[in-house]
Amino acid sequence: MTKRKRITRPAKGVPSITTDGGPDKRVVRWICAALIMVALLPYLETTGHEFIRFDDPVYVAENPQVQQGLTWNNAAWAFTTISTGNWHPLTWLSHMLDCQIFGLRPGWHHFVNALLHSANTALVFVVFRAMTGMAWRSALVAALFAVHPLHVESVAWIAERKDVLSTLFGLLALLAYARYVSAPSLMRYGLVVGFFALSLLSKPMLVTLPFALLLLDLWPLKRFSVESRPPIQKPKLVSLFLEKLPLLAMSTASSVVTFKAQHAGGAVAPIDIWPLSQRLANAVVAYVSYLSKAFWPVDLAIVYPFQEQTLAAKTVLAIPLLVGITIGAGVLIRQRPWLMVGWLWFLGTLVPVIGLVQVGAQSMADRYTYVPLIGVFIMVAWSLPSAAFAPSDRGRSAATASVVAVLLTTLAAVTFRQVQFWKNTITLFEHALKITEGNYLAHNLLAGAMKQKGDLIGARKHIEKSLQIRSNYAEARYDLGTIMVQQRDFAQALEQFNLALQTKPEDPMIWNGLGIAKAHLGQMDEAISNYRHALSLNPNYDNVLSNLGATLLAQGKYDEAIEMCERALRLRPNHAETHAALAAALWNRGRVDESIFHNRKALELNPDLLDARFNLGWTLFKTGNYDEAITHLEYVLRLNPGHQAARTALNAAKQERNRASSQP
Repeated sequence: MTKRKRITRPAKGVPSITTDGGPDKRVVRWICAALIMVALLPYLETTGHEFIRFDDPVYVAENPQVQQGLTWNNAAWAFTTISTGNWHPLTWLSHMLDCQIFGLRPGWHHFVNALLHSANTALVFVVFRAMTGMAWRSALVAALFAVHPLHVESVAWIAERKDVLSTLFGLLALLAYARYVSAPSLMRYGLVVGFFALSLLSKPMLVTLPFALLLLDLWPLKRFSVESRPPIQKPKLVSLFLEKLPLLAMSTASSVVTFKAQHAGGAVAPIDIWPLSQRLANAVVAYVSYLSKAFWPVDLAIVYPFQEQTLAAKTVLAIPLLVGITIGAGVLIRQRPWLMVGWLWFLGTLVPVIGLVQVGAQSMADRYTYVPLIGVFIMVAWSLPSAAFAPSDRGRSAATASVVAVLLTTLAAVTFRQVQFWKNTITLFEHALKITEGNYLAHNLLAGAMKQKGDLIGARKHIEKSLQIRSNYAEARYDLGTIMVQQRDFAQALEQFNLALQTKPEDPMIWNGLGIAKAHLGQMDEAISNYRHALSLNPNYDNVLSNLGATLLAQGKYDEAIEMCERALRLRPNHAETHAALAAALWNRGRVDESIFHNRKALELNPDLLDARFNLGWTLFKTGNYDEAITHLEYVLRLNPGHQAARTALNAAKQERNRASSQP
């Protein structure tokens, strides 16, 4: 008597998914391990890379709040501050944790980014295998995600921690959603909401996730169908939409907060600089550019400037291509729904960064493709014939494996080459200038790196080239002004800061520069007014607080100077010049012991800070500590033999010491 075969039926509400007869759990674990290694290997070189002088200073390298590590005060700061035009508290906490563990060794910060990218790669595989039951196709999507050169910017750039971190939680939300669909419950839906919230707290890139979930409801989850002849049942589709309302509310709130943060930070370009017609045209061209670089990833740069001269012609060519692909995917939606799902995933997840609300001066950015390219990879992986993955057809499977191996190896080689350009700021922006035209952004950013290395002449040349291309580029005007301040050409610096304000009148950094130039020109009252205006735009701008404190000190307004310096030190406790200015103000208010403490702290941070060393020597002389006073004053004269005040104080200190030693 033969046994009847037991048929396992899916639970109610569980979508029926046709698997590819994939590998067992042990092989699946090996696939995950292999994907993690494939994702990690091209980025191991970044452990020897430096911080990039483009956002890395703001996020880590010169951010005293982040460098202090995880504390309750810093956690509160992370959730209440709006910096770099963004509100992303979880990203701040992530950088703080890195600093607490690794300090300011950039290699470890890079390595954490690479680990997060590896985790994301494994999650892409796990998520789509869970949703489709097809292990090998899901592995191909994950492998393409792991090694694609367009993802280098998101992984090799420390400041883009927000990309890999938000994607990690976004993918966890997708995995939680797959489990929720298989067995709906309030707890499982809560996990979707929780992971989505964490993603938005890292970066608001995935505000389109609720719509992506609706696409996945169509395919592969098949919660409503376009394959059968009857039309989609509206009540079913409406119920699926209503199911996403809590997520949509979160997306809306995040979008509002992000827009306000970017607007407050001066990151949103005014409509008169980038008109809506130009933004729409650039969005269309950017879609095609991203798509072309997905299949031919060459000439990748950290910044791509607007090409206004060719924008109209490119738009005319781009529109038919985008419309044609959309129509083609629509025609095939019943037979190959993954084409429409993948295509709409690509188009939809790019919407927040496609430039309709223009943030920054770039026309596009490689980092924006980190999540959207998953849609393209889905289209590729599921368009391969089923026989290519069938174990029974060994010949075709072997041929497919060979082609895929060559493709992935090629992409990995290009990725490895692209990673090398991220070694330091100069290699990165010199590469950008080689492969792009009219790149005023790269010229200016390269100038910043050269200025940091002390090459003011070379930096000025690149800034002037940037301004030749775009004369109203406020950042270049500001940077030229700062170089002129260093060259003590304060009148010309003042002119550059005023020109910068014509384009960005609400930028506190420019108002700070204006105050510095006026203070050096002796226009103290106007400088103080400029500093106060900068603080009205950003109350926690530590440089402005320090400069205002020093200017108030010069005017003899000691109590106000003390207040400003103390506020600055709460934000940046390791700034030597601020400690020195505070020490001088405290001395003039008779708070001698505190003055000595802050002068010592200033010299601990910068032993060659002459003002602090002279003031400490003078204070010690006045308090009768002649030996130490003499040591400090002699140090000042070794560095500056013409310092007459130090020489006078030194002679007086020696005389007093001799007089004291001669007394019985």
